[in-house]
Amino acid sequence: MARFKFRLEPLLKIRRLEEDQAKRVVAARLRQIRQVQRRIESLQAALLEAGQVMRSLVLAGAIVPLEATRQRGYIGHVQGQILATQAQLQQLNVLLAADRAALAEASKRCKILSKLKERQHQRLIEQENRAEQRAGDELGVLRFAHERLVGQEAAMTSEARVSV
Repeated sequence: MARFKFRLEPLLKIRRLEEDQAKRVVAARLRQIRQVQRRIESLQAALLEAGQVMRSLVLAGAIVPLEATRQRGYIGHVQGQILATQAQLQQLNVLLAADRAALAEASKRCKILSKLKERQHQRLIEQENRAEQRAGDELGVLRFAHERLVGQEAAMTSEARVSV
């Protein structure tokens, strides 16, 4: 059996590298998204804690205006950070969608070449099988012709002995 050589193997290798790179980009983007989500969670926890501090100041009765103003300012600051971080999360999700589309395209391009390689290899195997079958058929025909010829010669020699 002849060794199969796919002529576009270097291109297939490049396509696989591109697909791997696209996978790494998607994974990095997902890590960024998880990091931003953790940041939002920590900011929301800080906001909840600041709200509890503000409630405790109100329940204590003796509200110090400077402390209340500072606490409201901090709450506003944390809320602003949450909004900014949520906007960043939305941007990352848009970029993730684009990265996933690029990954799908790279995978498709790689899969096309892999299927082509597979079809060419299968075609080579089929050609070799057909050639083998033809050789076997030819061998059978030759054997049959040889046996027939040997049978005719044997019949002629036995007729020649009978007539002598």
